[in-house]
Amino acid sequence: MPWGAGAYVTAIALIVGYVCWLRLVEILPAHVASLSTLAVPATAMASSALLLGEPLGPRELAALGLMLGALAMVLVVPALLQRRRIAPD
Repeated sequence: MPWGAGAYVTAIALIVGYVCWLRLVEILPAHVASLSTLAVPATAMASSALLLGEPLGPRELAALGLMLGALAMVLVVPALLQRRRIAPD
C-alpha cells in the first residue's frame, strides 16, 4: 500500500499539478498565478472537512478569513484604485 500511495503522488498528483501550474503561468502573469497557491490550504481544509469529516473550528475559519482578506487586498483593492484613476471625472 505505501508503494501505491508513493506512485500515486509521483505519477498523478505531481504531474497533474505541474501541468496545471505551467498552463496557469502561460495564461496569467506570474504575480497573479502565484496567488493561486493561497487556494491550496483552503482546498485542503474544505476537502478534509467534506471527505474525512474533520471539524472546521474557529481557528480554521479565522485562517480562511485571513487568507480571503489577503487575496482581496492584493486583487480587489488595486483593481478598484486603478478603475478610479481611469474613470473620467
